[in-house]
Amino acid sequence: MKTTADLIPAQLEAFKTEIKHLKGTAATDENKAAGLNIINHHASRLQLLDLNLSQQDARTILATAYKSI
Repeated sequence: MKTTADLIPAQLEAFKTEIKHLKGTAATDENKAAGLNIINHHASRLQLLDLNLSQQDARTILATAYKSI
C-alpha cells in the first residue's frame, strides 16, 4: 500500500510532467490560464495528501519543483 510519503513525490513528478510543455512559451492569456489551472489542480492534490499544507505552502512547493525542470 502506498503511503503519503510515496504519493507526494509522485504528485510533484506529475506536476512537472504536466507543466513542462508551458515552460519557455509565450506569456499569452491562454498559456497563463493553462498554467494557473495546472498549479491549482496540483496544489489541491498536495493539500489532500498533507492536510497541514496551506494553499500558499502547496504553491511554494510547486514553484520549487518548477524551478528544477
